[in-house]
Amino acid sequence: MVIEMTQYEKLMKEFPEIAKVISGFPEAVQPKAFDVLVSSLIGGVIPVVQSSAKPVSMKSNQLPQVPSGDITGIAMKTQDGQFHFSVRDIKATNQWDAAKRLTYVLIRAYTKVMGTETVSRKEVINPFLTSWRVYDGNTRRFLANDPGLVRNGDQFSLDIHAEQEADGFIRDILNTEVTAKWKPGSTKRGRKKKNSKDSAESSDEQ
Repeated sequence: MVIEMTQYEKLMKEFPEIAKVISGFPEAVQPKAFDVLVSSLIGGVIPVVQSSAKPVSMKSNQLPQVPSGDITGIAMKTQDGQFHFSVRDIKATNQWDAAKRLTYVLIRAYTKVMGTETVSRKEVINPFLTSWRVYDGNTRRFLANDPGLVRNGDQFSLDIHAEQEADGFIRDILNTEVTAKWKPGSTKRGRKKKNSKDSAESSDEQ
């Protein structure tokens, strides 16, 4: 992970001031000014942002709105060319929801950060979902049948509707007011706890 949570929080805190400063620049150079300011704030690593993104006018007590396709604060390409996903809470309600959100956001972010049109399921998607502990039979069926996923052999991409949905998931992630109970491995831990309880009850009965 390249951007630590403290750096992300700092970026969100300073976002209103950054937007205010950028608004004073000519429109043609505003995206570049945004990159420079954010780079300076987080230590010299410039996030990949949509070149057409414009500064958002907002009050200091408002959360920034995420332009369609903007993945700042979600993922980035490091100086050695590696893809890094900087999300800790996917804002999912359950494991199935987590698998969908992770898949959509991963594909959306990866194609933008790495400059590709598709993402390899075997080399990128499967290991990524496994690291989040959501790669199981239900997830495999989702990857095989979800209508928002465009499949070309091993290569996956999103259709236009899935891209819009992925942008909505990204807005949820960046919105501190959106909360969800699911965490990686929470389903398994709950099941194990339940089994232990059943075992204890069975032992008492014996």
